[in-house]
Amino acid sequence: AEYMGDITVCGSECDVISSNYRRVVCSSPALLQMSYESKYPDLFPTIDFPGRNLENANYVGWRDDDTSTYVYLDTRLGVGLYLDNGKLGRLTSVKYFGRLLDGAQLQYIRDDGAWTTFYTINNPDIGWNTLLLNNTIYGTGFRIINSINFYLHELHFYGVSYTNTANMDCPVNVTVLPYLNKWNNNYDRAATRSKSVAGKVTYSDNLSPVVNSINPTNGTQAGGTRVEFTGSNFGQFTTVSMVNVTLDGAPCVVQSVTPTSIVCITSVRPFDFQPGQLGTKVFVKDLGYALINTDDYRYENSWSSSLTWKDGIIPRKDDFVVITKGRNILLDVSPPSLLFLEVEGDLRFADDQDIQLQIKYLFIRGGRLLIGTQKKPHQHLVTITLNGRRDVDRELPIYGSKVIALRGGSIELYGKPRTPTWTRLSTTAAKGSTYISVRDTTDWTVGDVIVIAPSGLSFAEAETRTITSVEQGKKLSFTDPLLFDHYGEIEVHDGQNVDMSSEVGLLSRNIVIQGDSDSWKDQFGAHMMFHSPSLDMKVMLFYIEVRYAGQHGKLGRYPIHFHLEGNREGQTQVTGCSVHHSYNRAIVIHDTNYVKVTDNVMYNTMGHALFTEDGNERHNHVEHNLGLYSQASGAELAHDVLTSTFWFANPLNTVINNAAAGASHIGFWYSPPTHPRARSYTENQCPDRDPFGIFTGNTAHSNGMNGFWMFPGHFPREDPCGAQNSSNPFLITSTISGFTTWKNKKNGMEWVELAGHILDKIITVDNLDTGVEVADVAWGSTVEIRNSLIIARSKNNKPEETENAASFRGVLGITTPKTEGFSLSGVTFVGYKGVTSTFKSAMFTCCRCWNDCESEMGAFTVKTDRIRFVDTTNKIYFGWPHNHLMLDLDGTLTDTKAGSTLMPQLSHLPQCPPFASVYPNGQVCDPSLSFHRFVLFGIKPTEIQLSGLNVSTSTGVYTIVPDNSHKHPYLNGFSTLVAANNDPNKGSSTFYPTTLESIKTANVYIGKTMPFKGSVWLKFPSKFEINNLDVHSLSISQCPEQDPMYSAL
Repeated sequence: AEYMGDITVCGSECDVISSNYRRVVCSSPALLQMSYESKYPDLFPTIDFPGRNLENANYVGWRDDDTSTYVYLDTRLGVGLYLDNGKLGRLTSVKYFGRLLDGAQLQYIRDDGAWTTFYTINNPDIGWNTLLLNNTIYGTGFRIINSINFYLHELHFYGVSYTNTANMDCPVNVTVLPYLNKWNNNYDRAATRSKSVAGKVTYSDNLSPVVNSINPTNGTQAGGTRVEFTGSNFGQFTTVSMVNVTLDGAPCVVQSVTPTSIVCITSVRPFDFQPGQLGTKVFVKDLGYALINTDDYRYENSWSSSLTWKDGIIPRKDDFVVITKGRNILLDVSPPSLLFLEVEGDLRFADDQDIQLQIKYLFIRGGRLLIGTQKKPHQHLVTITLNGRRDVDRELPIYGSKVIALRGGSIELYGKPRTPTWTRLSTTAAKGSTYISVRDTTDWTVGDVIVIAPSGLSFAEAETRTITSVEQGKKLSFTDPLLFDHYGEIEVHDGQNVDMSSEVGLLSRNIVIQGDSDSWKDQFGAHMMFHSPSLDMKVMLFYIEVRYAGQHGKLGRYPIHFHLEGNREGQTQVTGCSVHHSYNRAIVIHDTNYVKVTDNVMYNTMGHALFTEDGNERHNHVEHNLGLYSQASGAELAHDVLTSTFWFANPLNTVINNAAAGASHIGFWYSPPTHPRARSYTENQCPDRDPFGIFTGNTAHSNGMNGFWMFPGHFPREDPCGAQNSSNPFLITSTISGFTTWKNKKNGMEWVELAGHILDKIITVDNLDTGVEVADVAWGSTVEIRNSLIIARSKNNKPEETENAASFRGVLGITTPKTEGFSLSGVTFVGYKGVTSTFKSAMFTCCRCWNDCESEMGAFTVKTDRIRFVDTTNKIYFGWPHNHLMLDLDGTLTDTKAGSTLMPQLSHLPQCPPFASVYPNGQVCDPSLSFHRFVLFGIKPTEIQLSGLNVSTSTGVYTIVPDNSHKHPYLNGFSTLVAANNDPNKGSSTFYPTTLESIKTANVYIGKTMPFKGSVWLKFPSKFEINNLDVHSLSISQCPEQDPMYSAL
């Protein structure tokens, strides 16, 4: 009779083997206690905890790996899970994605205890957040809960699972479903009976069989290989008949058994094996399954054996070779150059010698290409050379030629780890030196090739050298003297460390994928393309070298290319690799999410080096990569003429601790489109309104244009593709933090248009034009620079860099936008002094007004607090009249009263005490006064728009010229500053055209960024109609016929 019910041992399920009315036999579950973890670490992998929802919480969509789905939660219940019965979890990390999570609590529960908070979320990033736990949290359940309603898109708890008991004597519990309801064919669970058995199951470490080694580790698929398993606890009186061994589901016939050894002979491995059968299993009667504390045995046929191949013919030069599904081949020789190799089974490289593989097409089609493992990286040298000529060799559809292609299956390459993959100089290396000293202890050896980053303005000063000797892992010598100086100092400015040391990257690896020796002639190198639509795939590239790669002028032909792979979390990783001498980019992520790119070096590449293509690439993790000597390319996409080292088409990615150490133009370029580009186009995604992911700890220097560039713009919203309105404004604040940038020929950072951003802990130094330039803040939004250090010049400054400043504006700290909504908080300026034409100012107002010079006036308000000037005499430069008001909220900008206004001296405004550190003329006005942007636009007759407009007050007269700005909604008119005053006879402003024409119709706008300290009195010589008022402007009624004067409150 079939047993219907459950049997548990120590709370874990005991799988039923057989049963009758009086007897049930089950296989005891493994007892994986915490005490075993240090001894058998492979039995305790970190997993995404499975489990069941909390009681009364039948939510779906919060752990389905789809961030477009979510649950809306009220405050009554949290959302989370209980671990499976009998399990205890040690939590190592939590990954969450949600909205309104600020203040939410992450909690755990253990057995029947109370929920306990272990972390309170504070100011979470928009998008994915990862919490790494240093403290030890053990629980049988985990959840998130908040005091307000919130949205939860994804929540994952990661850790190690144990059997939830410390006892070796385990109680047995039996649950019986007594009968089947004949009406509905279900068991009557209301009549379920549960009983604890009087006896216990006793576990003992001394009774557990353990396999510590397998010799040999592989053998032919035809079977007949003698395999010995050595270990312990195989039993003092165990006989051959009591042991069962299976390898990939095929029986291994046991020949002999001792307490420490089992010997068996392999049988034929069937080609139709199932994935669940993979692995090594050793079962000893009365003792159970053995712990396999080593790598599994592998069925493999050697490439060099004639028995492996049909008709006994080993592949010859220019052959077309197919490794069919179910076959495993061990490449144990360097074969002759092949035309085509298709892998539907497994191809693994032997690690007992150096191996070379020359080929034109290497196509992984559902199979696996294996070199080393993560636990046992490959130790010998492997060189895969891809041969081919441009426009000569036929191209595979989609994949092209001279290619390693993946269409389903996996490519797993694990080279010898190198520590570190890149570091920095510890001292300056002077021109002519034949050695360098680096900061970190390295494992770099004689014969390794390194690259030393530039430290000046030219990205072309990167230099490669071959190591000839190493002292204590830090002093690296070479034969050819350095051609340039390479700075290696950490400077101190205003008490803060500013690390301007040149990076040093390691290019050599022991797994090399390269184009042939003629690749440079037509810039037609090797490339790898991973494209597996709707197929299972895995790409793990660890510590490999890719060189003479990429195919210039050919889209999709890149050294490492993830192509239209969709969501691939945990399946795609590029770590510790080098890509150099590439004719077309380095690493490309195209319509693929969750790729992990860490610790790589990219050198001497053409076009954007690390490139996310269409704008729908999200949740990728880019950390601690070094890119340098990224050259411009006019043969790829249009924007490649302004080459960057890191190019992101969607801001919703994680970018941490990367170094952009010299490109022809830009270090980091964010260029989000309105909707994804090209074949990825969809109106359901809006990259320029997606939230910003994480951008922190990055550096950029020695770039021909900007260290960082946001172009065209970024406007994050709660609902990215929803229409902007009162329920979907610019709600999301994006924070860019810890960015250091120096020695760029234009700007350290340049933001063309943005909304809701905070630039925190920014350090800029030695940039020829501006440290940080913000051109436009989106209408109705805010941008703030806070807690930042802006430095004019470092100790590494050279006279020619000062004398040949690229910009007519000179060396500037921060340039303010020609829009409202900009503020500075906690910003320190250092070293802005001296000759005006060289070091113009710490701040320059209205950064893009030079586009139209005086025709684009501005008169916008910048709010400041906690401003410091160190060794600075040139504080503010008003480039043109009317540019800006600087509202000093706490008095630190002007060293006067809080709430004072720093502004240009204009003849029609109240005259206030002069401010000496402003060019050309500035004044500081008392907090009792307020000043406002006045715009007169949409004027008829239109001829007046082309002439001047006079403004007259009791103080004086000033003539303003037309404002032709295209970046704010008030076009084709005039703008200036007006003062608020309670006395219309003293404070009114009269406006009249410089021509004989009279204004017939116009629109009026008065800014209200600054609180009104009275009324703004406007006066016109003749009556005219004011119409089409902007909804954000102050309410202004039509002028009464008998009185041309009116007030705006």
